[in-house]
This record gives sequence, structure tokens and C-alpha cells, in this order.
Amino acid sequence: MGWLANTPEPADISKIPENLQLSPPELLKVMQSLGRRSLVETVKQNGRSHFTIAPVIREYITNKK
Repeated sequence: MGWLANTPEPADISKIPENLQLSPPELLKVMQSLGRRSLVETVKQNGRSHFTIAPVIREYITNKK
């Protein structure tokens, strides 16, 4: 979630950083799980799903470091 918290725009999971060590299907499962917990929001852009974190969650994650 740190990677997503540091991304100012909704993130396309097809462009994940190499150091994340998750395959795209694994990352999609993680994002769906976080979405069910309302920690990540799905945004449709150009017919694709992008993910973002609510501002209050983003602030908590970035201040936690």
C-alpha cells in the first residue's frame, strides 16, 4: 500500500514497480481484497480499472513511515 499511497494519480496495476515482487494476478487479488475493506477505491479511466487510496488512508500511510 505504500507504493499506492505515494502515487498521486490513480494507479494502473499493469505498471507496477519491479521491486513490488507480486505478479499482476496477485496484485489484482490484493487490490480487490483491499477494495472490499474500503481501503482502496477503483476508478475507471479509458475503460481500464485504476486504483487509488482515500486521502485519509493515504495520509495515515505516509505519516507512518
